[in-house]
Amino acid sequence: ISKGEEHRFIYANESYKKFVERDDLIGRTVAEALPEAVDQGFIAILDEVYRTGIPFRAMDLPIKIWNPALERFDQRWIDVVYQPVRDDNGVIIGLFSEGYNVTEVHEANAENAVLQMKMIHVARVKAMGTMAATLAHELNQPLTAISNYLAGTRPIDGKMPDVDRLNEALAG
Repeated sequence: ISKGEEHRFIYANESYKKFVERDDLIGRTVAEALPEAVDQGFIAILDEVYRTGIPFRAMDLPIKIWNPALERFDQRWIDVVYQPVRDDNGVIIGLFSEGYNVTEVHEANAENAVLQMKMIHVARVKAMGTMAATLAHELNQPLTAISNYLAGTRPIDGKMPDVDRLNEALAG
C-alpha cells in the first residue's frame, strides 16, 4: 500500500518484499525503493491510477527486478491490480497494489509452447515419411511389371524369344 501521489510505501507484506528482494520499503517512495520500476513504466501507471481513480489490471506482465545477490536484473512476470484508496470524502489518498508472481507459470507455458512446436515438427516429418513410403510403393508396382516384361526379352538358353509374341504381350 502506498500513500500520496509520490507513492510512498506504508505497508508491504513479506511476499512482496521477497518478490522485489528488498526489505527497506516502508517510508520510501516506489521510485526510490525500486528505481527499475521507473524505466519500465510502472510509476507512470501508478500516477495514472492515482490521477484518474481507474484501477489498473494486468496479467502476465513482464517486470525486471534487480537481484542484489547476483548483481543483475531477473526477468519475472506478475498478475497485478492497482486500486485507488479513498478517504471518507472520496478523495484518492493512496493506492492498494496486489500482485501474484506468475513467473513459474509463464515459464512453464513458454516451455510447453516449445514442446508443442517440436511435436508438430515430429508429426510433419512422420507424415512426410509415410507419404514417401506410399509414393515408393505406388511407383514400385508399375516398375516391377515393366521389369518382368523386359525379363522376357532376354535370351533363354541362347535362344532369342519370339519377337512377335513379345510385341503382342507388350501391346495388350
